[in-house]
Amino acid sequence: MGSWDDAAVGWDEDPMVCAYADAAFASLERLLEKRGVTHAGARVLDFGCGTGQLSERFGAAASVLAIDAAPKMIEVPRPRVVYSCVALSCSAPITATLR
Repeated sequence: MGSWDDAAVGWDEDPMVCAYADAAFASLERLLEKRGVTHAGARVLDFGCGTGQLSERFGAAASVLAIDAAPKMIEVPRPRVVYSCVALSCSAPITATLR
């Protein structure tokens, strides 16, 4: 793989990427359940969010700040519905998209 930008197109079609996002979200849900809370109303930092697959799973229930250094990864979520999400690119120039 050349760069994360190179990997952005087609990233969401990779079954391993989808399985990882599912497993990560399920793990977070179990952790919250053990503490007797849900992600409703939570403020979430998705650092290294890639295309936003994990952020997307929070839906409208949480406010998500999704950050990735690869601008192309950040561009992929635009057509997708990522509720309450601010997506930032760490490379110059910094771009922000409010959802």
